[in-house]
Order: sequence, then structure tokens, then C-alpha cells
Amino acid sequence: GRDPKYQKEVADAMSEIQNVLLAGPENEFNLMSYVDLMDHVNLSSARPLFEKAIEYQPNFVKAHVLLGLEATEREDFETALSYYQKAVTINDKYILALYHAAFLSMRLEKWEESRNYFERIAELEPRLPYPQAALLQVNGMLNNYSKAILHAKKAIVLQPEDVSLYFNMGMMYEKMGHIDSAVTAFDDGLKLAPKDNRARQKLSQLKSLQ
Repeated sequence: GRDPKYQKEVADAMSEIQNVLLAGPENEFNLMSYVDLMDHVNLSSARPLFEKAIEYQPNFVKAHVLLGLEATEREDFETALSYYQKAVTINDKYILALYHAAFLSMRLEKWEESRNYFERIAELEPRLPYPQAALLQVNGMLNNYSKAILHAKKAIVLQPEDVSLYFNMGMMYEKMGHIDSAVTAFDDGLKLAPKDNRARQKLSQLKSLQ
């Protein structure tokens, strides 16, 4: 990680710049440069600057994301989501905006929206296991078990040591009534984590049904 002294110097410098801009935010170049460099520093106090930046440049994606983060800090989740949605509308390849929109939609139990965002992330980042794991979970919540299993298999190819993927895939198979496939999934997970009592209990229950 970066040297704490360096991090403090950067934070102090950003704070000084912010104070100058708050006193006279009409310098568009300085304002845009500041917002572009912002990284989770003093989000609440910087909010007027983000809003001013959007007045100058309505399609300034990072300003929308930062306003979303600031609203999230205040637990105004619907407002935060609207900022992330706007950012994605402006640029649907902006991964940071997509992730925030996907996670917050999931938190708000807006499963279809969350699925759409994670699908876009998976398109852009096909080698990342997490979007596939998230799509396993979200499709499960939408009762689309066959699609959930498809994403579980993709996630396992990318991250075969993740025991939770086998367990969740087993749960999807069980909900579909595919007991043999569920048993195989739980069994594969137990090979990786023999002390997983939850998987062992499920396996025992399902074998009694075979």
C-alpha cells in the first residue's frame, strides 16, 4: 500500500483545493480536474462541486458516480442508484458505475436490474469470476434456476477453488428437482472443503431421497 504520510499529504492538498473551489467554483478547468482526481475524499463536503461539474458537463460520468457514492454514504439509496443509472446511460462500459449500480440494485432487491448490470459486466470482463457468481445468486432470486446453474458452471471454470459455488449450484439443482446433479455438486464441494458441515448435511438429506 501507499505510504500513510503520502496519503495524508494528498488528502490535505485535495482539501485545500476543495476549499478554494468552494469559494469560487466558476473556474471550470480547475473544477473538472479536481473532480477527476477525487477518490472517496470528503464526499459530503465536495457534493456542491460534483453538482457544479455536472452543470458544466452533464455527461461527466465520474461526477455522477461520486454523487452516487455520496448519496450511498447518507444511505439515500434510491438517489444513489439514480446517479449510477445515469452514469451507465452515459457510458455503459464504465465498470465502476456498473458495479455500483449492480450491487446497489441487489441490495434494494431490484433483481432484474441487478441481473442486467452484472450481465453487462460479464460481457466486458469475461475472465472475472465474481460477475458470474453474482449472476448465479441473482438468477436464483428470480427463480431462473437453469440460468443460475449456467453461471455457476462459468464461475467454477474461472475459480474452481471457490467452495460456495458448488454449494449454491447444488441448491439450484435441488430446487429444480435434479437430485442426482445436486448430490454431485455438494459432493464436489466437500472434496475441496471436507469440514463443510452445511454441505455435508445437504448431501445426507438428498441421498436419502435417491
